[in-house]
Amino acid sequence: MAVNYLNNFNFAAHIQQNLPNGFNQPINNNACPDQLVGRLVNGTFFPYPIRADIDYQVRNNNYCINNLISNDRLVVLLESPHVNEYDPITGQALGPALGSTGRYFQNYFSTLLAASRIFVNLNSLTLDVVLANPVQYQCSLGLNLSIPGNATLRDRNLISCFHGGPTSNDLDHRLQALRPSFVINLCTTCLRQYVTTYITNNYPYNYNFTDGNHPQSWRYPNNRIIN
Repeated sequence: MAVNYLNNFNFAAHIQQNLPNGFNQPINNNACPDQLVGRLVNGTFFPYPIRADIDYQVRNNNYCINNLISNDRLVVLLESPHVNEYDPITGQALGPALGSTGRYFQNYFSTLLAASRIFVNLNSLTLDVVLANPVQYQCSLGLNLSIPGNATLRDRNLISCFHGGPTSNDLDHRLQALRPSFVINLCTTCLRQYVTTYITNNYPYNYNFTDGNHPQSWRYPNNRIIN
């Protein structure tokens, strides 16, 4: 079981201020684990048949992971988990980018990465690929995002969590633990600018960082972009 640094974070309580009057749908308070999902070999992505939750730990005041990962890491930042990332019966978090998002990622990641500005720096490497959500909680609340107002509520929840300080956002600790050589920000538009600013201001990735469109949007050819 992956350890989440925010075990004492009450997501449901944190977002109460964002909810419309009369909102009475249950809120899932379970964090979605980051996962080791595959390997990138010479620029080609090979998904693992079984994913592995990232087991975050703190040892001697240092953030680390309790996973056997032999290669340098590429971390792909997605956003926050939605419906397919949770068991519909138990509410248990399953992992990032499942359902159609996961299929689009597997189908197009290699091709889009090959056109990115960081490809020249990794096309001869073997990298382990980790999918991570900057906000590990279900900011969409499982609502149908095509219904007016629901996507706006998700965005408010995302931004309030991402900017909520150490009680609601531990992305910095997780990146310290993962120690990636490359980072790709594929958050949706509302959060992408904040995450890109955060990464570029706090981590010296230089030419080993880029961003692009969220994999869910890759169903449309014009949106298949990793910069």
